[in-house]
Amino acid sequence: MAVYEINLAKGRVAPPHRRRRQYWMLTLYIAVVGVIFVILANSITRELLTALARREQMPVLERKCLAASGAETADIVRYANTAGAEMQRHAETLEAVQAVFGRRVRVAQILLGLATPLPAEARLFSADLNAAKHEISFEVLTPDGNSTNGLSPLKLREAWALDPVIAAEVAGITSANSERSTVDGRSVLILRFTGRLAGKGS
Repeated sequence: MAVYEINLAKGRVAPPHRRRRQYWMLTLYIAVVGVIFVILANSITRELLTALARREQMPVLERKCLAASGAETADIVRYANTAGAEMQRHAETLEAVQAVFGRRVRVAQILLGLATPLPAEARLFSADLNAAKHEISFEVLTPDGNSTNGLSPLKLREAWALDPVIAAEVAGITSANSERSTVDGRSVLILRFTGRLAGKGS
């Protein structure tokens, strides 16, 4: 009986140099993955230790916080809820106060802004401010005759439009009428103006 020796792996097994390269590549891959796992394990361990330390310190910090705040309760969660509700009430109070200040009429600043651009011979004679109707009416007193130096309602309105306070507080200043009169024995011209209070909600 004839005996045949057949090498079935012939042509299928990689050459020795290729097997060595694959071996070292696999070894390097395992080493890199192992280093990454070690780093991750070290980081997770540190985080766990830090969390445990914080958990141990938390009751001490809670007691210090409650003692410093003078809270009557020993439950930090209940204290936090109570403090949050109080802060909410304070915030609502501040918003209400701010809304009140936002609606207020700055009378002194308005009068100063109206009087500032007037020439030396002119005076702010009277002012009537109606906050309910958001209106203002006022009178400017000037000497009658040539001493007005060309003072006119148009020039006054242009000067008031340049004042930042007047521009913010009063809108649409218009000339109502004018009247000649006598004040303290002098002939004068009274210029009347009206305007709307800007942005003043009720």
